[in-house]
Amino acid sequence: MKDRPAKLEDVEIWGFPKETHYKDNNFIYPLPSRLNLPISDITVADRATFEKKDEVDSINYRFVFKHPPPYAEYFGYPGSPVFFTDMNTGEKTIQGIFMQVTRDSATKILISLDACKIENAIRQIDSILSKTFR
Repeated sequence: MKDRPAKLEDVEIWGFPKETHYKDNNFIYPLPSRLNLPISDITVADRATFEKKDEVDSINYRFVFKHPPPYAEYFGYPGSPVFFTDMNTGEKTIQGIFMQVTRDSATKILISLDACKIENAIRQIDSILSKTFR
C-alpha cells in the first residue's frame, strides 16, 4: 500500500449509487459512478483526534466540505473504494474505504465524509472470517 501523496489533486470515490437494483422483479445491474471531490472544495484531515491509532474501527481520513453538497448525493457510496490523485505525478492510488457521512444534527447539512485505510478494512474482514471458519 502506497502512502498518501504529499500533494493531492483530488479524491475519487467509486460506487453504485442507485436507490433500487430491481425493476419489475428483474435485477438491474448498476453502472459504477465516480464521485469526484476536488481538493479545492474540501479539507483533508488525517488521523482525526477521535481515532484509535491503527485499530480496525479507526477513521483515517476525514473530508470536510467548504461548501456542503446535498446529502442525497452520497447514497450508495459507503463501502466504496477511495482513490487519491497525486498532484505531482497524476497517479491514482487506492487509499481507503468510504465509511460514513457526518451531518449537523440540527440543520442536517452535510459536514464531512469519513474513510478508513483499506488495510484496516481488510484486517477487519480477515478477523471475521477467521472466527467464522474455524
